[in-house]
Amino acid sequence: MFRSPDEEDRRLLARVVRHDERALQTLIRRHQRLVYGLCLNVMVNREDAEEAALEVFLKLWRKAELHRGECSVKSFLCRIAINECRDRLRRRTTIIGEVEDPGVEMSQDRLAILCALRNLEEDDRMAIILYHLDGLSVDEAAEALEISPGVLKMRLVRTRARLKVILEDRDE
Repeated sequence: MFRSPDEEDRRLLARVVRHDERALQTLIRRHQRLVYGLCLNVMVNREDAEEAALEVFLKLWRKAELHRGECSVKSFLCRIAINECRDRLRRRTTIIGEVEDPGVEMSQDRLAILCALRNLEEDDRMAIILYHLDGLSVDEAAEALEISPGVLKMRLVRTRARLKVILEDRDE
């Protein structure tokens, strides 16, 4: 019998609620690239992103029962990752506008975009990261941000225009 990836994720999450470590390992394998990529796009620094991603899966293990089935497991993981990264950035003592040694080779364009993202409001930054950098669909990103798809689309249009201005000002 064929199950969609979301159905399979929900089945695995139900097993995680019952403390099935093998189910957790399977969910980690299925979603580790997405979670790490999201954390890296928000945190910029590889070491911080790895720590945040690890904490996301530890929180999934401890709080799996909080998923009420209103969104996909993928969106639920993104929501945990967003909150984890936000908490870590709030605790960080360095200036948010600065990009520390990113720990990875980045093109100048990507580095410029990541720096420009730091000049945006947090909600706008997360919309761009989830949709454009992490490749979530409009529906998935909206679920992760707990907003409607229509609001997300408007936010993306507005934020892309703002990013364009920031990047053009940087080039001058």
